[in-house]
This record gives sequence, structure tokens and C-alpha cells, in this order.
Amino acid sequence: MLQVDSINVLYGRLQVLWNVSCDVSAHQFVTILGPNGAGKTTLLKTISGLLKPASGSITFEGEELSGLAPYKICEKGLVQVPEGRKIFAGMTVKENLEMGAYLPSSRKHFAESLAKVYSLFPILKERQNQLAGTLSGGQQQQLAIGRGLMQRPKLLMLDEPTLGLSPKLAAEALHTLKVLNETGITILLVSQEVLQSLQIAEYAYVLENGKIALSGTSAELLENTDIKKSYLGL
Repeated sequence: MLQVDSINVLYGRLQVLWNVSCDVSAHQFVTILGPNGAGKTTLLKTISGLLKPASGSITFEGEELSGLAPYKICEKGLVQVPEGRKIFAGMTVKENLEMGAYLPSSRKHFAESLAKVYSLFPILKERQNQLAGTLSGGQQQQLAIGRGLMQRPKLLMLDEPTLGLSPKLAAEALHTLKVLNETGITILLVSQEVLQSLQIAEYAYVLENGKIALSGTSAELLENTDIKKSYLGL
């Protein structure tokens, strides 16, 4: 479904990604792991069209994405939930969800999508008229995911959705992503929750210093000595 082929990405003269390649198949759950500053967010922003690669290619369902505006990429079903949630704090919960269905392709399915989001996150229905900025951190993360789902994604990319959450809420958020994947939505997850992410994902890439250091099935990486030592403290 998604193929990233040898992309190099720069901020001005500073190179952040070096020849990064990764693939995500339809209905797959893939996670990208790595320390702070490894380039994980840069990778997602480049896939989304917010950044342009200096070289290399990115294709989605066989179509080249490089050069397309972010909203055009979103229209194709590739949707990103950004780090830090980025909700509209001064708008209500429902208004935030309406923003998720802003593009015409998703607006015509608004009622159906809203019902699905409320079914997945009942607290959002209960608080639909509440200002989003007054929600708890966990509820705001549910809203950010729900807003992404309103676009009816084929592939949902999430950047650190557990950031700032308690261990219990982080586990619940990751479980929700597993449930979404089981309904047919392809997931690409960026996370520092290494153990939990590997337990729910099928395949993983480890990004270090802007380069892919390791890749393999989650089962393989869970048994990898370097992963155990560097990320799991074993």
C-alpha cells in the first residue's frame, strides 16, 4: 500500500533522513521505533507531504505522492494524527470532529463516520458540546484519533499517540489502535513505547540517527539482543 524508497530529507542544509526505505502492506500494523531526534516525525511529515524529500520516492497504492499537496494526499486516504494531538482547544468536541470531515470526499459520509467514532469513544459523544481544551489528556488523544477517523482513512499514521499519558491510558490507546487495525484500517505507528508497540504490531522498523538501523517482524525484534539491551533494559 505504502512504499517509501530511499528518501533523503533536509531542513535547510541539515540532513535529517538518509536513504530511508520502508513498506506498509494493506491491513498491516507497522510501527516505527527509535529514540528522540531519530527522524521519526520527519518521516511521517514527509509521507504526508508537509515536507518534501530531496531525493527518493513515496508511493501510495502505486501512485507517486512526491509533489502533491498535503490535502491531496489526505484525500487519497492517507491520514496523519500528529504528535501533541493538535486539537482545536477553543472548539467543541463535535466541531473538532467536523473538521476531520472537512474534505468533500469525507463530508458526505459525516453522519456514518460520526456514529462510528462515538461508538469507539463513547466519552466523546457524552461530551460532544464541551470545549475540547477542557478534556483530560486521554480524552484529547481519543478526540485526535477520532478526528483522523472522520476522514475515513485507508492508512492511519499516528505520531506518538501515548505521549504524556499514564501507563494505563497509554495501554488503552494502543489497544484501540489494534482494534482499528482489526476492522481493516492499515496502521503506521510512531512510538517510544517499544515493548507495547512490538506486542501489537506485525512489523517494525528502528530508526536511529536518520537511518533505518533494524527491521523485521515484531517477534524477531522482541528477540533481538540490541533491542533488548537498548530499548527494553533486558
